[in-house]
Amino acid sequence: MQSVLLSVHVLAGILFVGGSAVAVSLFPRYARPVPADGGGGEDGGGGEEEKGSGGNRAVALLLHRITRVYGALGLIVPTVGIVLALTQDRMTEVWVVTAMVLTAVAGGLLALQIYPRQRDALASSAESGELRTLKMLSGIFNLLWTVVVVLMIVRPGA
Repeated sequence: MQSVLLSVHVLAGILFVGGSAVAVSLFPRYARPVPADGGGGEDGGGGEEEKGSGGNRAVALLLHRITRVYGALGLIVPTVGIVLALTQDRMTEVWVVTAMVLTAVAGGLLALQIYPRQRDALASSAESGELRTLKMLSGIFNLLWTVVVVLMIVRPGA
């Protein structure tokens, strides 16, 4: 039973948390408004989408949807993780408690800051300051998950 729970926990983390982390990270690039002259923005890419010059609303909408759906499906990870920790009698270990707190912070950041800011950026013409804030929040989100993964591997104090 523990092997099944661990497998589901790890696979859901890779698929859903990883997928939402990528979508969150890429969103600001594609939510960037295309300049009126059709130029590629900061990099002067001449509007060539292949170079990742941004300003592609359809891609931004898709990334926003992935953030929402994969973020919701990502709830499987802590749910199964808690069940696994209970079956292994590890709920009081420092690394488990720390990972749960960081997971809650990452989830709150996604639900209360990142997703609403993505929605607002799509509803209006996002300014570079708003997108910079989204980039910063996505970096924090990914850093939190990185720390959680390291805790799962190293298990300090276990």
